[in-house]
Amino acid sequence: MKNPLGVVKSTDMGKALQTLDLYGEVDFHGMGVGYYSHAIYVLNPERNSRMDDAGLYYSLDETKTWTKSDMKGLEGQPSAIAVHPEKKILL
Repeated sequence: MKNPLGVVKSTDMGKALQTLDLYGEVDFHGMGVGYYSHAIYVLNPERNSRMDDAGLYYSLDETKTWTKSDMKGLEGQPSAIAVHPEKKILL
């Protein structure tokens, strides 16, 4: 597979990968996904074909659309993402 992977999905413990978005374009070092909600949150490091600039983005529809978060209530540079398994949290 091409590096970087972008956003990929597996439903069989990694035996097969489905490419969702940004394949070959960006490596997300900060990413979290809701186990049941499937909400995806990424710390985008730089502008790419789907995101205008760096920051926290989320997708609630398996990467069909991305929304940049206002990051209300957060201070400093985030270094990790924790995601609720069921709730879709909009920041």
